[in-house]
Amino acid sequence: MESILVINAGSTSLKYVQLDFGNLEVVKQEVIRNIGTKVPDHNAAWQQMMKDLGDNLNLKAVGHRLVHGGTEFVEPTLLNEEILSRLARYNELAPLHNPPGLACIEASFQNLGTDIPNIAVFDTAFYKDLPELAYRYALPPDLMKKYGIRRFGFHGISHHSVSLQAAAKLGKDISELNLITIHLGGGASMTAVQKGKAVDTSMGFTPIEGLVMMTRSGDIDVTIPLYLQRKEGMSVDEVYHMLNKESGMCGLSGICSGMIEIQDAARSGNKMAQFALDYYAYHIRKYIGSYLAVLGSVDSIVFTGAIGYGSQTVRDLVTKDFEMIKNIPIHHFQPEEEKLIARDIIKLLQK
Repeated sequence: MESILVINAGSTSLKYVQLDFGNLEVVKQEVIRNIGTKVPDHNAAWQQMMKDLGDNLNLKAVGHRLVHGGTEFVEPTLLNEEILSRLARYNELAPLHNPPGLACIEASFQNLGTDIPNIAVFDTAFYKDLPELAYRYALPPDLMKKYGIRRFGFHGISHHSVSLQAAAKLGKDISELNLITIHLGGGASMTAVQKGKAVDTSMGFTPIEGLVMMTRSGDIDVTIPLYLQRKEGMSVDEVYHMLNKESGMCGLSGICSGMIEIQDAARSGNKMAQFALDYYAYHIRKYIGSYLAVLGSVDSIVFTGAIGYGSQTVRDLVTKDFEMIKNIPIHHFQPEEEKLIARDIIKLLQK
């Protein structure tokens, strides 16, 4: 059996899925966690994965989900060392995800050789056709051009995947539909999908903009970091760490171990935890309202991600007594990112 191996690397994890090349059925999938603590690094995680998969992989290709490809990489891309060096430029824009992704590509070259195609599929690619009204920031144009600053959007593979699932559920072609897709996990983002194409999204130049997330602040007044630098003497790196690692639901609730723990605490009467959940839902509702205005009409609101798919409590907080959406179908799906990546790989191989 020929197979495709799809790699999804996080800052402390490596998810891998082996799919049958012929029918894209899942043969095996696992997640290696605690990289950096119990597992030394992503290369060690790769060795552990290879031991688990065994010797009879018969790989046609290895696919890698990469978070950030900038404007340079918007299509599935066959990888080599020269491409890797260009991709490294985007590490500072997605520091939690791009470096582990590149480490896994290097591990693949070292352990599997370069005869097996390694292909990257980018989260940002779904947003390549955002209209200028949505992607441009109202900042000096010379600086925007010099540094390639624009709204990129993230979680694109997830948003695209559940858009296709919603179309199948509704029995229509995706090109006929307007959707609001909501990805809620450790990170959180929303996308307005018009006739199958993303026309706006909540994450921006980096994954910190938009909805409040587990440890990321989401939207804030941009002068707050400057104010804290002056008042607290915080460095740029310290402010960056605060916004990415100490804010969001963690900062609101005082509980940083995850959304399940926050929901459990709220059910037990913890007022800070309940406030955090209400805040979380409130800001999702605000974005839904804005995307209703952007799209005009909406055929479905679609939740996904570990929280969006897995938590009825959160979905209810968002949708309950929301008169504007009372006649819009609500769906929730698990994203099929690996299958979507595999389909892109097959298309590229067939070229």
